[in-house]
Formats: sequence, C-alpha cells, structure tokens
Amino acid sequence: LKLRNLANGKVQSTSMETRYKTPQGDTVWMLENLFITQETTQGNVRRITGLLLDISPSKQLQLELANREQEML
Repeated sequence: LKLRNLANGKVQSTSMETRYKTPQGDTVWMLENLFITQETTQGNVRRITGLLLDISPSKQLQLELANREQEML
C-alpha cells in the first residue's frame, strides 16, 4: 500500500523496514526510504529514488532485548 500510494503520487515519500534473505540464508534488515524525484508535466510520477540502509545490527539488538525481557517474566 505504501508503494502504491507513492507510485500514484498520493504521498511524496515513504519509508519501511524490509527483511531479506541472502543467497547464503542469512537475514538482512533494510530501512528503505523512497521519494518522488521527478514528475511529468501532468503531475504523474516519472522517477522514484530510494536509499537503503542496513539496520540488521539494530534489529539483532531489539531481538536480544525482547528475548531477555521474555526470560524475566
């Protein structure tokens, strides 16, 4: 839905966290920031640009913290 709204020009930018699996089977978490960088003269989206940031270390810490909190219950 976020990508559809961006592609339709309903929003100018969006971000989302996405989990990927590498060919080796590892999990990689990416923060994806996407934004419209070019529109046609009619206002239609022509180009979307994105920035990807590996947030795997942060996600790993969040998981470890959640596990510790669960152990304490």
